[in-house]
Amino acid sequence: MVGFKRRHKLSLHARTRVGQDSNEDGIATRQEFSQHVRDLMGEHGVDVVFNAGQTAVNYEYLPTKTINDVGKKTVWVKCGGKTKERVTAIVLANSAGTKYPLFFIFRTTKSKVKAVVQENLVERQGFGKRLWESVEPMEAKFNCRVYGNPTAWWNGSILLSFLEFHFSEPVLLLWDDFSAHWTEEVVAYATSINVVLVRIPPRQVHWSFAATNHALEDNEDTVQSPGPIASNSGLVDYVCLD
Repeated sequence: MVGFKRRHKLSLHARTRVGQDSNEDGIATRQEFSQHVRDLMGEHGVDVVFNAGQTAVNYEYLPTKTINDVGKKTVWVKCGGKTKERVTAIVLANSAGTKYPLFFIFRTTKSKVKAVVQENLVERQGFGKRLWESVEPMEAKFNCRVYGNPTAWWNGSILLSFLEFHFSEPVLLLWDDFSAHWTEEVVAYATSINVVLVRIPPRQVHWSFAATNHALEDNEDTVQSPGPIASNSGLVDYVCLD
């Protein structure tokens, strides 16, 4: 195969999700977005910008390979058909460097009884009665919120709980173009509590989402931002922690 490709001057290519924007395009988009956020801050009279986002946290990784004696035909590797288990962490920080309690979403099995499913969602954040007995004390111990669903990923109903838990006064909240962020219910509720939702431009999440890494790496009360800070007095290149 290698010789065939070399003789015919062929190479393998793979589809990627990398955008075609140049560095100059990225800088222009960032500056335009920063100005847009600055205008919104003045319009709504807020001086702190919040950034929320989700990230996967792998808490168990099971190998698919192992070392064994030469000549063995069958080698058993404990994996249960899965190579990793993960949860989703929803993180929130603001432009002053303050972090807020984490939201975690674990994978849970859904009951086949519709009434039980509804009861779990309303009373126990998606968990069954027995599992909730261990989840509830964990929330108090680690100052976090824990939800469960079959996908281990957030959705519109969890986002409503997220907004209700964190916000009670006018703020600007930046997050990406994930479909669950912009459902009619989420947008309407955010409007009702004076939370102005700001859509981060495509392919620009990496610089506004740096707060996520800080929040996961250091779970203290605050995080010091080595980058610029957003305020009414002057919003510079980066809107959130960097």
